[in-house]
Amino acid sequence: MIIRDITSGGAVRHPERAAVISGETRFTYRQLHQRSNRLANALAALGLVKGDIVSIYADNCAQYPEIAAACIKTGLATAPFMVSVPPADLPPMINNCRSKVVICSGRFLKDLQGVRSKLEHTEHFIALEDSDGQSLAYEALLAGASEDDPPVPDLTYDDLSYVGSTSGTTGLPKQTIRTYETTLAVGLEISYALDLKPDDVYFQPCTAIFGIGCWRLLFHLGCTCILPNDFSATSILSTIEKERVTKVFTSAGVIREVLNDPQLEAYDLSSLRRIWATGAPLSAEEWKRAIKVFGYNFLQAYSIQEQAPVTLLQPDDFRNALEGGQPQLLRSVGRPALGVKVSVVGPEGEPLGANELGEITTSGGNLIKGYLNNPAATAEAIKDGVFHTGDLGMFDGDGLLYLKGRKSDMVVVEGKVVLPQETEAVILRHSAVREVAVAGMPSGSGSKVVAFVVCTGGVDPEEVLALCRENVPSHAVPSEVVIVESFPKTASGKVMKHKLIEKYQ
Repeated sequence: MIIRDITSGGAVRHPERAAVISGETRFTYRQLHQRSNRLANALAALGLVKGDIVSIYADNCAQYPEIAAACIKTGLATAPFMVSVPPADLPPMINNCRSKVVICSGRFLKDLQGVRSKLEHTEHFIALEDSDGQSLAYEALLAGASEDDPPVPDLTYDDLSYVGSTSGTTGLPKQTIRTYETTLAVGLEISYALDLKPDDVYFQPCTAIFGIGCWRLLFHLGCTCILPNDFSATSILSTIEKERVTKVFTSAGVIREVLNDPQLEAYDLSSLRRIWATGAPLSAEEWKRAIKVFGYNFLQAYSIQEQAPVTLLQPDDFRNALEGGQPQLLRSVGRPALGVKVSVVGPEGEPLGANELGEITTSGGNLIKGYLNNPAATAEAIKDGVFHTGDLGMFDGDGLLYLKGRKSDMVVVEGKVVLPQETEAVILRHSAVREVAVAGMPSGSGSKVVAFVVCTGGVDPEEVLALCRENVPSHAVPSEVVIVESFPKTASGKVMKHKLIEKYQ
């Protein structure tokens, strides 16, 4: 099933229903259909043809979904970039996409013009607002184009649909290839897990990039999509109450911020039916607080750019953990998602049993086809259709998966293995510690363990070390605790440990 036009059905069935809400801007389904048609025809007039890749460097905005819809209608692929990626890092990735067009928020125009000489294929910048005279103005481009349906491209499942970028926690991101088949599989997975229905109000308080995979089904069904650019707890809670939000797609970090809002209990959150949380999971104590506030409506997803989702901890798992006297379940990331096969393997690729630590491998219909113009990286990561994630984990006896950190983060101290995530979990028990990142550092001929801590108020490093001495093996106790104001992170909330290490050294 190739859903080429994700807006026409809604424009016929419920033309005046809100399709997109972002800040003060609201587009109905009729407007979304007409505007995406205009953009599709405008892009075609600029010479773009099926298979071309449109790069996007923009804040969350009401135009984001119509850009995605216009590209789907004309067989173009989208390559959205996190706004946390510095403009100076964009040229190699935009060049790799051979993008003739880059659509961007107006506030990035000056910086993008500064690197324009390095863009080998780019012919046009399209500014969503505040055009600088050297770029095309988005609204003027739409005004000058026809709202008629664009010509129907000849599409197959194997045609390119989406180019994503890995989180870049260890360097410049790789770019992933998603076809119409794999993009549809991602959408089906997310839609099924969220139990999306036509009358749902879907709220995404995180970067728009994370939701593109499910938009083609979201708008096909006729849901309302809210894309905020204000991720503050107050704004999130106010929106849920005002718009009667039913489904939320966000990160665990955002949920943590909401839980700490002093006015949390003043909001009416009774409309909520399901909350998807991705990124680094909350602690067991934080999950208990979250469920007390929001009920058993959570999904904890283990997702990676190459495959989303991989596993899911479902609402019933949360209930079994808290009501069944099994709080350890809250440390897991659940069981394999629909149609996904997950294994834990040893150094030679041999399958491991329950409670045995190894590398996580995955396969399934929502797995990428590879990395764009990078056959070497593709061959290294995907072998016989199986993706080697580089993540360490283990299954328990009930088939629940537990993450144990990155294979590359593993530290060997005095010949013994240290898993930073386990030391981090202990340090987070300290009441004043808000975030922690444990990393290995060169020390003489070996390695040492250092803990970086973000705290609320003052923290005595010796208290942290004493907590570790009581709860982890001696070789896993940090040799030093470094207090920092904040962590460098990717847009998905992952700590960029290589930057912490660089600064420390």
